[in-house]
Amino acid sequence: MLALLALSPARQAAAQATKQAPGIQGQVLDAKTRQPVPYASLSLLNEHNWTLANATGHFELAGVKKSGNDMLLIEGPGYLPRSVVLHNRALTDTTLTLDKAAKAPKVQPANSAQVVIRRLGSLAKKPGEGMIQGLMGSQFALFMEPSPKHQVGSVRNVSFFIGDTGFPKESFRVRIYRADGPNHSPGTNLLAENLIVAAPGGGQWFTVDIAPYAVEVPREGFYVGMEWIVAHEPTAFQDNYTPFGQVLRPTFEFKESMTWTFAVGNGWHLLPLRNAASRAYNAMIRAEIEELQ
Repeated sequence: MLALLALSPARQAAAQATKQAPGIQGQVLDAKTRQPVPYASLSLLNEHNWTLANATGHFELAGVKKSGNDMLLIEGPGYLPRSVVLHNRALTDTTLTLDKAAKAPKVQPANSAQVVIRRLGSLAKKPGEGMIQGLMGSQFALFMEPSPKHQVGSVRNVSFFIGDTGFPKESFRVRIYRADGPNHSPGTNLLAENLIVAAPGGGQWFTVDIAPYAVEVPREGFYVGMEWIVAHEPTAFQDNYTPFGQVLRPTFEFKESMTWTFAVGNGWHLLPLRNAASRAYNAMIRAEIEELQ
């Protein structure tokens, strides 16, 4: 069985942040509501160190070591990114706030009777052999290409085939991107919400309703991704393999690779793997969209 891991530097950075004495700690809050921003990403520009806040927005990050000053970057899906200049080596019990990003207007079909629901991505009922396993902060995203013949509307739902190994009920973050990054990679964030979900179990498709978030389908296509946000303590599993959170199953129904993987500090990279039959190794993800005839 082939087990696929995200790039190791993200795991190393997370381990360093937890082992060292924290120099920066506090909580990330919504600037308007003062509610916690769960699993916000925090990184030091010069130190190349990062962490994710927990479900209540609390975080701990090793302090500045290379110099007295550094830039702390705070990001969260659905929020405007923020940077804070650190003049001290340590910053404790601090509150950091993020402003909500503007929401896109809801897409309104000209005539609802003309709307056709189309399924994109993986159409397989059963997964291929193997598993896709991420680390905290890593992502896997599959490309979705709408029909060029029709006028596209919005994304109705997205689905992920969660494996029954690892921790299938663990929370993860849903990501949707425009295909406008370098080399047609995931680029602009289209989901203006911090959408965190958890499957009821593994060994099946898990569907997430996207209709309330008014995500318009770009003509050039889009990516649907899964982001790992929780890391369990190492657990022996299948030939000393260690699972972190949920497992995403693969599919071999496509000839070409349409899956990109992301790790903090390494950016996005196309997944080039193939199985013995020279079929591309892709993440088992799909989406339902509205198309106007």
